[in-house]
Amino acid sequence: MRLLYKQVNQFENVRIMVAIAVGMLFSSMDRFSAAEPVASSEQLPRIQATEVADVMSSFEVRDGFTLDLVAAEPLVVDPVAMDFDAWGRAFVVEMRGYSERRPERLGRIKMLEDIDKDGSFDQSVVYAGDLPWPTAVMCYDGGIFVGATPDIFYFKDTDGDGSADIRQLVFTGFASASAPYRVEQLNMQAMLNSFHWGPDNRIHGATGPVGGKVYSPLRPDQAPLNLRGKDFSFDPKTLELRAESGGAQNGMSFDSHGRKFVCSNSDHLQYIVYDEAFAGLNPFIKQQPARISIAEDGPAAPVFRISPDEPWRIVRTKWRVAGAVRGPVEGGGTPSGYFTGATGATLYTGDAWAREYADHAFIADCGSNLIHRKGIYPKGHVATARRPAEESGIEFVRSSDIWFRPVQFSNAPDGNLYVMDMYREVIEHPWSLPDGIKQFLDLNSGHNRGRIYRIRTIEGKTKQRRLPGEAKAMELVQMLGHSNHWHRETARRLLVQRNMIHLQDAVRALLKESVDVSAQVNAVQVLHGFGNLTVDDVETVFRSKSSVVHLALLKLWGNRDELSPFDVPFEKYISQLILNNQTRFQATLLLSKFPLHSSRQSEFLWRAMSLEKEDKYWMQFAVLNAMNSCRSDFLNHMIAKGEIGGNLFHDTGAFYQFFGASSDKKEIAQIFRFVFEAPISVDTLDALSSLSHGMRQNGKSWSTVLTDTELAHARKRYLVWIQSQALDDLSSAGKIIGIMGEMMNENLKQSWKTMLSQSEWAILHSELLASLANVFSLSDLDWVCEQWSSWSPSVRQVALALMMSRDELLLAYLKTAQEKPELIKDLTFSQRKNIQHHRSDKVQQSASRLWDPFTENVVKKSVEDFGEALLLKADMDNGQRIFNERCASCHRGNGEGFALGPDLISVKTSGKNRILDSILYPNREVQPQYISYEIETTEGESVVGLIAQESRSLMVVKQALGITQTIQRQKIASIDGTGNSIMPSGLLEGMTTQDVGDLLEYIVQLKR
Repeated sequence: MRLLYKQVNQFENVRIMVAIAVGMLFSSMDRFSAAEPVASSEQLPRIQATEVADVMSSFEVRDGFTLDLVAAEPLVVDPVAMDFDAWGRAFVVEMRGYSERRPERLGRIKMLEDIDKDGSFDQSVVYAGDLPWPTAVMCYDGGIFVGATPDIFYFKDTDGDGSADIRQLVFTGFASASAPYRVEQLNMQAMLNSFHWGPDNRIHGATGPVGGKVYSPLRPDQAPLNLRGKDFSFDPKTLELRAESGGAQNGMSFDSHGRKFVCSNSDHLQYIVYDEAFAGLNPFIKQQPARISIAEDGPAAPVFRISPDEPWRIVRTKWRVAGAVRGPVEGGGTPSGYFTGATGATLYTGDAWAREYADHAFIADCGSNLIHRKGIYPKGHVATARRPAEESGIEFVRSSDIWFRPVQFSNAPDGNLYVMDMYREVIEHPWSLPDGIKQFLDLNSGHNRGRIYRIRTIEGKTKQRRLPGEAKAMELVQMLGHSNHWHRETARRLLVQRNMIHLQDAVRALLKESVDVSAQVNAVQVLHGFGNLTVDDVETVFRSKSSVVHLALLKLWGNRDELSPFDVPFEKYISQLILNNQTRFQATLLLSKFPLHSSRQSEFLWRAMSLEKEDKYWMQFAVLNAMNSCRSDFLNHMIAKGEIGGNLFHDTGAFYQFFGASSDKKEIAQIFRFVFEAPISVDTLDALSSLSHGMRQNGKSWSTVLTDTELAHARKRYLVWIQSQALDDLSSAGKIIGIMGEMMNENLKQSWKTMLSQSEWAILHSELLASLANVFSLSDLDWVCEQWSSWSPSVRQVALALMMSRDELLLAYLKTAQEKPELIKDLTFSQRKNIQHHRSDKVQQSASRLWDPFTENVVKKSVEDFGEALLLKADMDNGQRIFNERCASCHRGNGEGFALGPDLISVKTSGKNRILDSILYPNREVQPQYISYEIETTEGESVVGLIAQESRSLMVVKQALGITQTIQRQKIASIDGTGNSIMPSGLLEGMTTQDVGDLLEYIVQLKR
């Protein structure tokens, strides 16, 4: 069966539809009948900047709050990131080379100071320069780490003149696939960003969606680290680099409890559920994505701007809707009203505002000239984000000035939130601007401007505070309990950075005596940073009544390589934590890294799953991740309880798939008997189907696991059920047929063939034929030819996949087709192309007797032939028929089908001409996450699809028909990116112009 699915997705018409929606969204969409349009200067009037003296009148701010302008040009220009050092000096990243001047290396770091202590900056000096597109900064040890893709530098001023005289390259290789980093290669919206001091005393950063193979030239002992789909952290003392869960776009922040949030342009707030340290620890299960979207109003949620729509955006949207230029049609064809440029997601952790704002998320939308707020609330073991009711229809901050471009935030020493305003006339990726618009814009306009604002309460006044840099040693310990998180974090950083171990007793006293949760958390983190966290310290932590303190310790444990000296009491702690709903998930995850004795591990996992009522989805992931070390004991526990799993797990199938993939023959046979003896039901069939799927991953089959007697009994029981009940319960029938496909023998094969020749079983013909994959041979070819005319097109496609599954079958099929040409009429363009370009010379030679050499002329011909389809009156019934035959296996519409790429509903507003152009030219521009890959296994198999997920032990490849292939890393021989969307050219081969018109009309009329 596995081989059949490989071929179905590699050769049949399923494959050619895999990326229609992807192409519609991300492919270049040039016009058929004319070149791209050109705007006029009248359509694109320039918008003048608002001078500093007048800018405050352009703002609307949430009731009870106001803005202070704390810095503006020429003191600072193009600010995109900022960090305060321990003395309250602000180090600001100036991205002066935005958006096309990277080669000039105009980027620099300004050090801003408030000399007269009036709450505004009044002095600046260039601390470091000669940087191409810098995007991140972090203060450390009297200097700064700076991110400027592909590098991270360390700068330090040692002579006190305000400018760095040390410039050290510490890491390089970010976005390595974009080397040599020319403007036309490096995506400016996909660079590293957002440096923060983490709860584990490391510097954390966001990698951006391009990833990279990153290494330190100062650490030749460390191999390059692949950060594809990951964020990163590093120890600033040792430069030890580590992958972290993340992989969003621009914006990453920790809340006051150490939880991590990220954002992307069109997915404005996401939550990191678990750390990379726990990913892939069980190689036999599918890893759940660590990063999830959490906004209740959707990734690209509505926003309420008061600035006018930019003229160029209005024109571009009209052109995109008309299909005149490439690019996605967002917001149903409106230029604004939704997140278009979400960036800089930051959790407010200050103390200058009311407590109700603590740990709320602030997200900038630089395209809509506003700042949006989200409240963060628990949702099971994850989080959800909600727009505050009092801000319905408004925003926390918004401006009528389209030059207001908020891009990042910084929690400040005064307890307020600071805003970096790049202040530009145009903020947009140059690649997304049609030439007919771009020639009228000045993308450099505003390079000499920039503002920084402070958001504060109206009644709140900024006051001078004792700063950590000024504090004496014992004061730093006391600051671990400061009401302002910036003070707590900076004090913790200084204590660890300076290795002030002589203060450990004072820190322990704070841990024991303080009733403040934040003080306890930071005390634990400091002791961990000292490397001196003892058993007594852990006992102190667990005497705390706060789950927040317990979770802080669990997070630190999770990133350790071993638990010593905590091995002895660890079981006691975990037992306590599993009983608590707030700590159960993280405690169970920890068992995947530090398992107990098998019987105790099994007992704890059963208890965790049984106790869970609120969020079984995530608890099941944690339990399965930790189950590999206690598989047999858990199985025995389950059988003793008589629990098949339907009442215990969120997804019983995932549980049985794990057992099939990981268990030995004896265990699998034990599971089979337990489940098989139960009455046939949805639960038992799901269990056996999933068990079979897991067995295929591990190279096992029922014939090697069960006795001949057991196999015969199973075949007989299920065959009787099929013959008596299958047509009344098609869902169960499909599952049983799939199970029996793994138990196939010659007698059962003949029964299947009989049903495949009878019309009353036509509705199950595809399932029946597909289940013959393991026993299909050359001797069956004549039988297929006899049945061909009686089978529907969908059944013929299954037959084609069977005949293409092995070279000897394919050769025999091609030879037969020379005498029976009707056999090749159902071949799709993609199938024919793959046959003609087959790896076997014999297959190519045989194909040459059937077809002329393959050429790309069909694409040019299609433009001429099918352009007329846009104007034809459509037959919706025919359009639906074509959609069901060619599209539904990969795309959802009208409540049916499978979704591989984006939903077609999301692109139907783009218009027929854009959709048609996307189908004809799918590979001109494909986003990285939609590039198809071919994975060759060590067993000689090939899997083609989209990489949906990967961990250290598994890769999940997403294919058509809702199929996912889970491949163990150790079985991967090679991974080759095709550079293309998985949809090939020539999709419309064999269709008339009327057919194309009918299909296009059906697509644009689709409903959910």
